[in-house]
Amino acid sequence: MRPIGVFGGTFDPIHVGHIMPVLDICELTGIEQVRYVPNARPSHRGTPRTAPEHRWNMTVLALADYPQLVADDREINRPGKSFMVPTLRSMRSEFGLRPLSLILGMDAFLQITQWYWWAEILKLANIIVINRPGAKVPAVLPVWWSRALKSHTRVLYERMSGNIVHLDVPLIDVSATRLRISMSRGEEHPDALPAEVAKYISEHQLYSASGVAG
Repeated sequence: MRPIGVFGGTFDPIHVGHIMPVLDICELTGIEQVRYVPNARPSHRGTPRTAPEHRWNMTVLALADYPQLVADDREINRPGKSFMVPTLRSMRSEFGLRPLSLILGMDAFLQITQWYWWAEILKLANIIVINRPGAKVPAVLPVWWSRALKSHTRVLYERMSGNIVHLDVPLIDVSATRLRISMSRGEEHPDALPAEVAKYISEHQLYSASGVAG
């Protein structure tokens, strides 16, 4: 069975750097669907300035032109902090024996041992690691990771969970943090944001110095 990708984040705002590398992953691996899961209340960082409903709406708008990329609201609707393990458990229940592939940037992957129940993740899904600007592969890898890196993308089909595949895909050096800061100064970023997302941000004044994001 073809695997389903899982890509989580605050998406505050969602931008082209969240979209284009994932499309490349789909092409390289044959994954036919990636679920974008906006965090409602992230457990590993401060509460986003932008309300969950706005980040959800922007995610839906950004993915509208890509049928293989699907906005998933299970963390938006789930009360309490957003944790990946309950999300993967929910997807495992929904999709049965279909393999899951959690997509992580290198920076997030290097912090994975700080996640709640992190050891459960590889029991529920495979992991696809992609490079991120400024995040380098460590010189000395954990034994479990160095073994996993020998895996070919076919393991994403052959096993429901337990493997890590490191993919080199073209990256776009766009930072949501930098976007928020520059937009608060009134700057526009037509190349970094999907057009409908930029329009939504403008209409709701999400990142303007005087705007409110609630």
